[in-house]
Amino acid sequence: QLQRKRAFVLRALRSLPQHMGRAAKGIDKSQRAAWKLPWLQPHSLKQHDGAPCSVAEVMPSPLEFGYRNKCEFTIGYDHRGDPCVGFQVGKAKFMTHVVAEASEVPTVPTEMRSAAEAVGRFIRRPGALRPYDKAEGSGFWRMLLARQAFGAGAPPPLLLVVIVQHEGFTSESVQSELDALAEFLQSEGAAMPPVQLRLAAQVRAEPLR
Repeated sequence: QLQRKRAFVLRALRSLPQHMGRAAKGIDKSQRAAWKLPWLQPHSLKQHDGAPCSVAEVMPSPLEFGYRNKCEFTIGYDHRGDPCVGFQVGKAKFMTHVVAEASEVPTVPTEMRSAAEAVGRFIRRPGALRPYDKAEGSGFWRMLLARQAFGAGAPPPLLLVVIVQHEGFTSESVQSELDALAEFLQSEGAAMPPVQLRLAAQVRAEPLR
């Protein structure tokens, strides 16, 4: 993975002289001398494997697992048809929208997985509004965004943003459901890190065709 990242950067730098050369053709002749930069000259490019500068090796993260500081969890249905918070494993163009829990994803921090599991328990409670169905274009719960700050104490603070479908529901029912979620997450304090909770409403999206 580190080698692929370095190769990606190297390819981008190799293309820079060509892009700058094409851009220079459109400028006034009196200014072209300023574009003849030493690090774009053939002898310099040859020294750096076609790039205008050397590319250092990509430094590995000290964290091998749980290093993601941002995750977008889809709220939908699992393969059994039960409400689920996790990652979508189907393809929209094939009209498959199966969601799998993130509990076994090693790059997701424990705190984020804990938050996703907690929201999953909440939307599976009796009487809960159902998740949004992309094929039908109806439902309430759409997405859970999570951001985590590392190096800010233990356990690290966690910001959650819940995206919901506002259209088709009264303002009272929307606010009641969001308030219930906030209370539920606060009651999960013993099992979760400190949570800063933001709740956002999203207007209805057109159903997939």
